Amino acid sequence: DGSDVDFRNAVKDHMLDELEKRKKSDRYANINDQLLQCIDFEIPNYLLEKERQSIAEQYKSFMKEVDEDTKTELTSIASKRVKLNIIYMRIANDNNLQPTNQDVEKYISTN
Repeated sequence: DGSDVDFRNAVKDHMLDELEKRKKSDRYANINDQLLQCIDFEIPNYLLEKERQSIAEQYKSFMKEVDEDTKTELTSIASKRVKLNIIYMRIANDNNLQPTNQDVEKYISTN
């Protein structure tokens, strides 16, 4: 319902917003990669299997079959997730961070 200028400005604003989200996502990914490179430890098999199974179920919900190559990839992803969860739980514990459900919901809705 606006002019061409309004449309261009709206597209520009949207693109800038998407760029900022991508930069933020890349920063988080880089931090996580650095954590995984710096901190190496064995993770409990039951945690790994639970996470791998969860990811496999998500994958199957997209109507995809899980072949051997996919299982290997899912195991790698699950391992990273479990390690990061343990690392972040330790950081939270060491810094006495006790987020509430409201804190989590607010963070998710703004990020």
